[in-house]
Amino acid sequence: MNSKTTKVIKWVISGLLTIQFLAAGLAKLTGSWDGMFERWGYSSAFAFAIGMLEVLLVPGLYFSITIRYSIMLILFIMAGAIYTHIMAAESVRLFHNVTPKGLADSLYILH
Repeated sequence: MNSKTTKVIKWVISGLLTIQFLAAGLAKLTGSWDGMFERWGYSSAFAFAIGMLEVLLVPGLYFSITIRYSIMLILFIMAGAIYTHIMAAESVRLFHNVTPKGLADSLYILH
């Protein structure tokens, strides 16, 4: 794969992760996820903190000096989400966590 193709793939993956984490993060910051987090045994403050991290990691996806940190944060958040859904017996929701994790894994490898 040539460097131009790799660069395009990295931008597409970064764009998809941007959409995912901005949408999810903003929803958590507005309190839309508070009920779900409380049902899983977490506080609304924790939901807000995760939402803040999700929004703050997005710009880091576009700078070579910070991209690895943003990717690691995505992987950390997704590991927690996967654990939560397994413990809550919500296997249907796992797809929504495994997909961004796979994209972040791919971006890490390409970088």
